[in-house]
Amino acid sequence: MAEDLRPNKRSRTSDEEQGSNVDAPTQLKRHDEFWLNDGNIVLIARDTAFRVYRGLLASQSSVFEDILASSTPIADEVFDGCPAVRLSDSPVDVSHLLRFLLPAKQRTLYHQEKPLPFDLLFSAVTLAHKYHIEDVERQALELIKDGLSFKFRQRTLVRYQPQQAIGAVNLARLTNTPSILPTALYECCGLRGAILDGWKREDGSVEFLSQGDLRRCINGRDSLSCINFQLIHEVFHPMPSEDCTSHRVCEVGLGLVLRDATTAGGSDDYSVLSTWEEVIRDSVRKHDVCAECLSRLLERDISERRFRWMRLPVMFNVQITGLA
Repeated sequence: MAEDLRPNKRSRTSDEEQGSNVDAPTQLKRHDEFWLNDGNIVLIARDTAFRVYRGLLASQSSVFEDILASSTPIADEVFDGCPAVRLSDSPVDVSHLLRFLLPAKQRTLYHQEKPLPFDLLFSAVTLAHKYHIEDVERQALELIKDGLSFKFRQRTLVRYQPQQAIGAVNLARLTNTPSILPTALYECCGLRGAILDGWKREDGSVEFLSQGDLRRCINGRDSLSCINFQLIHEVFHPMPSEDCTSHRVCEVGLGLVLRDATTAGGSDDYSVLSTWEEVIRDSVRKHDVCAECLSRLLERDISERRFRWMRLPVMFNVQITGLA
């Protein structure tokens, strides 16, 4: 339960009152999780106060070290006997960062039992970058990169919602991490008109793409639809495998499999990275295609999608090295 508090104002001389222009104190609430009774510094983010450890913040962040260098960061405001520092960040972002700086368990972000929400990682990267907390920024970015890499499995390390791809693009720009961009921009292409609404964050703020990245996505979706049409015909080429055990039956069956895939794909489908495995298995079973031809279809599904993924940087005009 959040607890309200007001700052205790130190007494001032008449000269100080004439020379100061400090706003009247506003009603603040203690953060439920990060109001530590033995803390010795209070961080104020909008209407929320966090009581934490001054030395711990300063030892992990050169920026916090500079901010806290003064013994009384806000000379007029003292909270429960602690000096106070006002931050321009949202309470949500500050609380997410503190969960990494003051962890209840191990600090590492890896090997979590459950996928981490993207909101948390976005806050961690944004503030860690701002306050020069390099290990938190590095670990959070690695998780985001892992979640947006081209793997043919369900993502397990990060929990994403579609519009959060906008945040991933903006983090890539903020931190100069271009390897995030190809898949993040690709995901943004799937938002259609909703891309203009941006991504509404937990604190109510909204992230929008830059004009340049918005143009990349609008143009990219048209290109992806054409590429997907080509991909379908490459994956489902109706030529039986060299090891086919029933060539004539499979030749007819593979033609029908191609027809099924073309119908399922749609003319405006942008999703060149989505697997065709379910369509392949269902259609092969229906049309009596042999196991060897099935295996060949599944191999092409992977290889053709990987080839298209490798071409995304060129399509989006993103300069990166070492994409694999």
